[in-house]
Amino acid sequence: MFLARDKDNHLYLFNDLPRKGSECWWAESGLDGTYLRVDDSLYPEITWESDPLPVSLTNGMTDSPAELPGAGDIDCSSDSDLLPEN
Repeated sequence: MFLARDKDNHLYLFNDLPRKGSECWWAESGLDGTYLRVDDSLYPEITWESDPLPVSLTNGMTDSPAELPGAGDIDCSSDSDLLPEN
């Protein structure tokens, strides 16, 4: 996955490495669902001029879900963070 910022300062998460157009980054397949708009205030170091940043998703949980109250009802998708790949 990759984070890239368009010329108009909108930040997007792409499933695959996007290519740079004249004003925005494009998913190679060009299909909806291959990218996701992300809060523009995140990652100010990513600019239109910079290359896409490789990232990975983690759930950010420190406890095992089995140890938490109501573990069967937990939706970890809301606890996800975008982290740069090492």
